[in-house]
Amino acid sequence: LVTPNVDHLMLLQKDRDLMAAYRSARFVTVDSQILFVALRWLGRPVKAKLSGSDILPAFCRHHAARAQAGLPSARVFLLGGESGVAPRAMEAINRRVGQPLVVGALSPSMRFADDPDEIQGAIEAIQACGADTLVVGLGAPKQERWIMHHRARLPDVRRFLAVGGAIAFEA
Repeated sequence: LVTPNVDHLMLLQKDRDLMAAYRSARFVTVDSQILFVALRWLGRPVKAKLSGSDILPAFCRHHAARAQAGLPSARVFLLGGESGVAPRAMEAINRRVGQPLVVGALSPSMRFADDPDEIQGAIEAIQACGADTLVVGLGAPKQERWIMHHRARLPDVRRFLAVGGAIAFEA
């Protein structure tokens, strides 16, 4: 899942990695009222503006309800935010939904995307907790590029959500 806004559209003009990430996304929402209006004006309307901060809580509520009904639900790992933010978001989400839906969290350093050792540590943490959903909040285009370059190393993760500041909002 990617959530474009006007800044993303500008980056997509020159960033081939970001364009590849967008082309490989299964779901693309509109995270901008300006884009929402522009698409309507261009004759390509969408039903709603959906930002990462709208999608993440709805996703968690949906999967918590599935778990409460005895149905398979997501096992989420949060990757992003400033120091300590992802673990706080994990606690807040799990408390709100009343169960351990978020099974792991990591707030990496600012050098994370370029540090092979830190990337390997994150991948090992994601795999160790059994997550099948990775929520990445590193900011664009870093989060989309990171998913694009490392998703093959996470074979048990079925869903990758690039949601920008949503992790911080949850914290």
